[in-house]
Amino acid sequence: MTAVLAPMSGVVAEISVAPGDVVEGGQVVAVMEAMKLKSPIVVDTPGTIATVEVSPGDAVASGATILTLS
Repeated sequence: MTAVLAPMSGVVAEISVAPGDVVEGGQVVAVMEAMKLKSPIVVDTPGTIATVEVSPGDAVASGATILTLS
């Protein structure tokens, strides 16, 4: 499994995938907001979403697991 990590501390603004979804490298899977700046979270490699660890509105620390790919 590969973890997709939060690149910064902030709030999860949007999750655009669910477990079982197939994603491609470069696809936006979530959006985080920090200091009123929204940043897309992009997967580097293709795979299938195994788990989504956060929900919109959750505050996360830098390096926290957002989701995992299998």
